[in-house]
Amino acid sequence: MSKVKSGHLIQRLIIFNLGLLPGAQSGGVIDEAASDAELCEHILYYNELEEGEKPVTATDARCSYNFEEAIRFAGLCNAYYSIQTTIDNQMNTNRAESNTREVYLSTCTLVFTQLEPSETKGIVAVAQLPRPSKRNKNTKRIDENDVFSPLKMRDRLLKAHDLFQHTNGGICTRLCTQNSKHHDGAQSKTPFESRYIGIDEFYSYHKSLRKLYKIFSNASTKNEKDQVEEKVDLIQRQLNECAQSLPINALRMDLKQFYDSFLRDIAVSEC
Repeated sequence: MSKVKSGHLIQRLIIFNLGLLPGAQSGGVIDEAASDAELCEHILYYNELEEGEKPVTATDARCSYNFEEAIRFAGLCNAYYSIQTTIDNQMNTNRAESNTREVYLSTCTLVFTQLEPSETKGIVAVAQLPRPSKRNKNTKRIDENDVFSPLKMRDRLLKAHDLFQHTNGGICTRLCTQNSKHHDGAQSKTPFESRYIGIDEFYSYHKSLRKLYKIFSNASTKNEKDQVEEKVDLIQRQLNECAQSLPINALRMDLKQFYDSFLRDIAVSEC
């Protein structure tokens, strides 16, 4: 974890969609060769605040943060979020809700909130709160009676996102198209299957590029390399067009505007 200063009661906030991870749509595992662009695609919002800093408005929802750090933090949160489910599966324990809710680390607490349910694991927000220090009288203590306790923070995030859905539309609604599912002429117990608009095509182009880069590195003649470069240029153009047309771009801007304002309101309340 990066060295985030402890001057804020919310040090870091991330919102990600587990259904957008490479391989999630097909139920597969994440490709270890996936690029940063692929691994970053499921991150819908990220803000890491340092002491004395407040969220700033940006024209690009992702230009204001470090991709590598966001990916590392998202990977850590993904692992923590699913660890309880993994333990329950190993112990053959069935629970209605087995996802992680809080993780207490030495210097901070991670608070997990599922903002929207979906067939692809849902939309999850993770707020990083500082751990209280008894030796530092200037550090605000966080307990269940505090407005910034994990319980209260989760409630505040849910209320905030409810407002976002009413004013901007739900994340799943804006990203997905629903198709009827029928098996053997009869409707299944799950009548609708959510598919993320354009995301299969997006990852397919990236996968094709990785294959072509490998072919290029193994090419032995200039003619072979020239042919591969032509194919790379074509697929890269198609990928750029696909990426620009994805509805996730406008969604990220709306989330940034809304949750930056949410963090500013909390920063003001700390004063």
